[in-house]
Order: sequence, then structure tokens, then C-alpha cells
Amino acid sequence: TYRVTVTDNNGCTGQATFTASEIPSLSPVITGALEFCEGSGTTLDAGAGYINYTWSTGETSQTIQVNTAGNVGVLVVDSDGCSGSTNITTIEHLNPVVTIGGSTTYCIGGSTVLDAGSGYTSYTWSNSATAQTITISTPGLYSVDVIDTYGCAGSGSVSVDESTSLHPVITGNTSYCENGSTTLNAGSGFATYLWSDGS
Repeated sequence: TYRVTVTDNNGCTGQATFTASEIPSLSPVITGALEFCEGSGTTLDAGAGYINYTWSTGETSQTIQVNTAGNVGVLVVDSDGCSGSTNITTIEHLNPVVTIGGSTTYCIGGSTVLDAGSGYTSYTWSNSATAQTITISTPGLYSVDVIDTYGCAGSGSVSVDESTSLHPVITGNTSYCENGSTTLNAGSGFATYLWSDGS
């Protein structure tokens, strides 16, 4: 509080008082999700009550939309002309890329297991299953949608085929001379062979 006493040329005096207060520097707080998924972005809010906002992005509104990762700052000014600034760092998480594992073919009457991979918080298959793996016994196109720990979504798909029954053809001479032999051939392209003589 300040007081002044004044005197004029006639010796008359008078007094006045004045109270001044110091306003601390402004401390704006940026709110909003600082982490977001690829392609979604986030809304940042510098808070109400200021008459001027200047963001490092060049925008001048209370809230802004941010679609890329990095440092973001804001300078605010209130009605008293006081200012303050703050900055934050946003993080963009890439959406998961799902590669479905497992055999994409199975034999008639059999099945195959498809695996969407571990590490996701939820799985939703096109056949309504919600587990990491599913057992398939019907050919067709199968897809899965996943959500990771950051809430980011990804998907993958695979076509499953049913193999037909195998029909090997044995070739070779059907007769041979006494004390001789013949060579039989079951054809190439098979994984295993088991003959009736145990070979």
C-alpha cells in the first residue's frame, strides 16, 4: 500500500493511498490426450479464462487439433496483460499390422489353426470368435480386427483352402524276369511315402 502527502504553494496539504498487488506469472495447463493412434490425432485445450492464445502451431484458439507427434507449446495472456506459457510432447502410436499365422490349407475332413499373434488386448474374428487363435474346418476368407495396449486398431485377413484327397499313381513295369526286379514310382511332390513292404 502506498501513501502520498502533497502540499501546495499556500501550505495546504492532502493525502491519498493506493494499494497495488503483484499477479504471479500465468501457469497454463494443456489438457487432452497426449498419446494417440495413427490417423486419429488429439484435441489439446489450453484452458479458459485468457483473452489471447498463441500456439506454436500458429493457431490462436483455446483448443487445437493435433495430428502429428512432437512438441506443442502455447502462450496465454489474461485481461491484466499478464502472460505465461507451457509446452507438452505428443506421441503418435502406429496402428498394428496383423500377419495371420498358420497353415492356409488343410486336408478334407481336417482343420487348421489360424493365429493373429500375441500382445493385443482384444481380437474379433470374422466368424465372431474372440480368441487369439481359431480352428478352421471350412474353406473361405477369414479376417481379424485387433486392438493393442494403446487402443490402436489393426486388421488382417487370409484365405483358407481345403486340399483334395491325394491320388498317387504308381508307374513302372508290371512284370519282370525271374531273379530280376522292377522299379515302382509313386510320383514326386509328396512329403512322405509309405509302401506296403515298409519302405
